Amino acid sequence: MHEHNSPATIKEFTIAGFKAPFYKENIGKLGLLDVHIAADIIKVHSMVHDEKKIVWENAAPNSVVCIAYATSAALAYKFNADLYHVAMRIRSFEEGTADPGSLSSTEAARHADLPKFEDMIPEKIV
Repeated sequence: MHEHNSPATIKEFTIAGFKAPFYKENIGKLGLLDVHIAADIIKVHSMVHDEKKIVWENAAPNSVVCIAYATSAALAYKFNADLYHVAMRIRSFEEGTADPGSLSSTEAARHADLPKFEDMIPEKIV
Protein backbone atom coordinates (compact mmCIF):
# COMPACT_ATOMS: atom_id res chain seq x y z
CA MET A 1 0.00 0.00 0.00
CA HIS A 2 2.68 2.45 1.03
CA GLU A 3 4.98 1.57 -1.86
CA HIS A 4 2.22 2.12 -4.40
CA ASN A 5 1.04 5.44 -2.92
CA SER A 6 -2.37 3.94 -2.20
CA PRO A 7 -4.68 6.26 -0.28
CA ALA A 8 -4.93 5.72 3.46
CA THR A 9 -8.20 3.97 4.31
CA ILE A 10 -7.71 2.14 7.61
CA LYS A 11 -9.27 3.83 10.62
CA GLU A 12 -8.96 1.02 13.14
CA PHE A 13 -6.46 -1.63 14.02
CA THR A 14 -6.79 -4.54 16.43
CA ILE A 15 -3.74 -5.67 18.35
CA ALA A 16 -4.00 -9.42 18.82
CA GLY A 17 -4.21 -10.60 22.39
CA PHE A 18 -2.02 -13.32 23.85
CA LYS A 19 -3.68 -15.97 25.96
CA ALA A 20 -2.07 -18.50 28.26
CA PRO A 21 -4.92 -20.03 30.28
CA PHE A 22 -2.71 -22.77 31.73
CA TYR A 23 -0.56 -20.17 33.46
CA LYS A 24 -3.53 -18.18 34.72
CA GLU A 25 -5.17 -21.29 36.16
CA ASN A 26 -1.98 -22.39 37.94
CA ILE A 27 -0.43 -19.10 39.04
CA GLY A 28 -1.15 -19.98 42.68
CA LYS A 29 1.19 -22.97 42.43
CA LEU A 30 4.30 -20.97 41.50
CA GLY A 31 5.81 -21.62 44.92
CA LEU A 32 6.12 -25.31 44.06
CA LEU A 33 8.64 -24.55 41.32
CA ASP A 34 12.25 -23.45 41.33
CA VAL A 35 12.43 -19.67 41.83
CA HIS A 36 14.19 -19.18 38.45
CA ILE A 37 11.46 -21.06 36.56
CA ALA A 38 8.80 -19.12 38.47
CA ALA A 39 10.48 -15.85 37.43
CA ASP A 40 10.34 -16.90 33.77
CA ILE A 41 6.66 -17.83 34.12
CA ILE A 42 5.92 -14.38 35.52
CA LYS A 43 7.89 -12.74 32.71
CA VAL A 44 5.92 -14.59 30.03
CA HIS A 45 2.63 -14.07 31.85
CA SER A 46 3.29 -10.30 31.89
CA MET A 47 2.87 -10.34 28.10
CA VAL A 48 -0.63 -11.85 28.31
CA HIS A 49 -3.37 -9.37 27.41
CA ASP A 50 -6.73 -9.14 25.69
CA GLU A 51 -7.19 -7.81 22.19
CA LYS A 52 -6.92 -4.05 21.98
CA LYS A 53 -8.63 -1.99 19.32
CA ILE A 54 -7.06 1.26 18.20
CA VAL A 55 -9.38 3.68 16.43
CA TRP A 56 -8.12 6.72 14.58
CA GLU A 57 -10.35 9.68 13.78
CA ASN A 58 -8.86 9.89 10.30
CA ALA A 59 -7.42 7.07 8.26
CA ALA A 60 -3.92 6.26 9.45
CA PRO A 61 -1.10 6.66 6.94
CA ASN A 62 -0.22 3.35 5.33
CA SER A 63 3.26 3.52 6.84
CA VAL A 64 1.74 3.63 10.34
CA VAL A 65 -0.51 0.67 9.58
CA CYS A 66 2.45 -1.29 8.16
CA ILE A 67 4.52 -0.63 11.27
CA ALA A 68 1.58 -1.57 13.53
CA TYR A 69 1.16 -4.93 11.77
CA ALA A 70 4.90 -5.63 11.80
CA THR A 71 5.16 -4.77 15.49
CA SER A 72 2.21 -6.99 16.33
CA ALA A 73 3.68 -9.89 14.35
CA ALA A 74 7.14 -9.52 15.89
CA LEU A 75 5.68 -9.52 19.40
CA ALA A 76 3.55 -12.59 18.61
CA TYR A 77 6.54 -14.54 17.30
CA LYS A 78 8.56 -13.70 20.42
CA PHE A 79 5.68 -14.47 22.79
CA ASN A 80 5.11 -17.88 21.20
CA ALA A 81 8.80 -18.75 21.37
CA ASP A 82 9.06 -17.62 25.01
CA LEU A 83 5.86 -19.41 26.03
CA TYR A 84 7.10 -22.66 24.47
CA HIS A 85 10.51 -22.26 26.14
CA VAL A 86 8.94 -21.79 29.58
CA ALA A 87 6.73 -24.83 28.99
CA MET A 88 9.88 -26.85 28.27
CA ARG A 89 11.45 -25.53 31.49
CA ILE A 90 8.42 -26.70 33.47
CA ARG A 91 8.56 -30.05 31.71
CA SER A 92 12.26 -30.45 32.58
CA PHE A 93 11.47 -29.68 36.23
CA GLU A 94 8.67 -32.27 36.30
CA GLU A 95 10.64 -34.97 34.49
CA GLY A 96 14.02 -34.32 36.07
CA THR A 97 15.66 -33.68 32.69
CA ALA A 98 18.13 -30.98 31.72
CA ASP A 99 16.80 -27.43 32.11
CA PRO A 100 16.95 -25.59 28.76
CA GLY A 101 17.99 -22.39 30.58
CA SER A 102 16.41 -19.13 31.62
CA LEU A 103 14.57 -16.84 29.23
CA SER A 104 17.22 -14.16 29.50
CA SER A 105 20.23 -16.44 29.01
CA THR A 106 18.74 -18.16 25.95
CA GLU A 107 16.91 -15.21 24.36
CA ALA A 108 19.42 -14.48 21.60
CA ALA A 109 19.50 -18.08 20.39
CA ARG A 110 15.74 -18.54 20.74
CA HIS A 111 14.88 -15.39 18.80
CA ALA A 112 17.66 -15.67 16.20
CA ASP A 113 15.56 -17.45 13.59
CA LEU A 114 12.35 -15.49 14.14
CA PRO A 115 11.24 -12.99 11.49
CA LYS A 116 12.72 -9.60 12.29
CA PHE A 117 10.66 -6.42 12.56
CA GLU A 118 13.04 -4.65 10.18
CA ASP A 119 12.43 -7.32 7.52
CA MET A 120 8.65 -6.95 7.74
CA ILE A 121 8.46 -3.32 6.68
CA PRO A 122 9.27 -1.90 3.25
CA GLU A 123 12.60 -0.08 2.92
CA LYS A 124 10.85 3.11 1.85
CA ILE A 125 9.30 3.46 5.29
CA VAL A 126 12.51 3.10 7.26
